[in-house]
Amino acid sequence: MPQEPLDTQQAKERFQQYLFEMSDVLEQFIDAAETAGYSLDGSLESLDELERHLLTVENTVEDRERLVNRAASYFGEVVRKRYGGKWKLSLESPKSAFYGFPILVGHSRFPAELCPIRSIRTFLNSRKQGLLRQIVENHVNPQAPDLTPEA
Repeated sequence: MPQEPLDTQQAKERFQQYLFEMSDVLEQFIDAAETAGYSLDGSLESLDELERHLLTVENTVEDRERLVNRAASYFGEVVRKRYGGKWKLSLESPKSAFYGFPILVGHSRFPAELCPIRSIRTFLNSRKQGLLRQIVENHVNPQAPDLTPEA
């Protein structure tokens, strides 16, 4: 569903603030996870730990968005540090699925956009273990679908 166009300048300012604060936010998030017994070391394997942590955190509706944003920052940084790329604010078209969201680009040899916030929300809704690593694999090494008709 297309969204209303955002105030571009205000959105860009919020995005710059998001990037500026990311290091401190991640440090707090990782410390809290480690206090709870989860090791978030920045590796791809740590995405499994992130999922386990997310499934055990009690949160209210207000806390959920904060948790999603922090977990998405961690998830995005794991991908960016492992595969390259950069953070970008998706503002090209209000019809885009990621319009107004921070996304990663340049992490794949294909022109892929990864929206960590949507990825974390998808995981929390599905609660499917291994989903975050599957999302990374699908973005970095996408496989062409087998369109061979079944006999």
